[in-house]
Amino acid sequence: MTYYFVHQYNKTMLWRRYSWPQLGWEEIKKRGRLLVIDDAEFAYIELFRRDGYTIEQWHDVTDLEKLEKGGFDVIMLDIRGVGSEISKDEGFGVLKHIRKVRPAQFVIAYSASDYDLTQLDFFRLADAVMPKSADYVDFKREVDRLLQQRFSVEYYVDRITKEIGSPSCKRIICKAIRKGNPHILSDKLNRLIEDPDVRSLILDLLQMAISIVSLAYVK
Repeated sequence: MTYYFVHQYNKTMLWRRYSWPQLGWEEIKKRGRLLVIDDAEFAYIELFRRDGYTIEQWHDVTDLEKLEKGGFDVIMLDIRGVGSEISKDEGFGVLKHIRKVRPAQFVIAYSASDYDLTQLDFFRLADAVMPKSADYVDFKREVDRLLQQRFSVEYYVDRITKEIGSPSCKRIICKAIRKGNPHILSDKLNRLIEDPDVRSLILDLLQMAISIVSLAYVK
């Protein structure tokens, strides 16, 4: 999709064309960083590596700061047996913390247990939900979907627009991304969005979109 921005110059309205950088799938797979957090061995890690993904596994939350700083593009997180040192809720507590500090982080939640009522909030917070018994192709399909979104500026534009609830804001969203300046949008957010968690999510999404544009010049 191509976006158009209007500029004023000597009282003449000029149209200038901008298009977002588009990364091919092989480039996305090369750049994408996957993390599994599971106290048991993840059955498909070698298959992901065989297929060209960069993936590592932690048997517990060994570097919380790296998670807080967005060190991975997609996290596959087990609900049980991890994170007990930092939260009594284990994986659920880890995910709640990630959502607070990196609200736009992509997370696939999974568990070997049946999805009982105590786990429903955990799975609502995730971008995808998988049973631990799922096949490799099922995990791969969700990973591929989230990686495509992670490196798509259009995805962020559409999601931010939806979160704000005002299609008329799309132009200023695009301008903030193109200029690499979140403050262009943040002042407007303070007037439109009362919920600080929603504002935090939108600004995180905006920063991620800006990081993608920085990979290449906007044509």
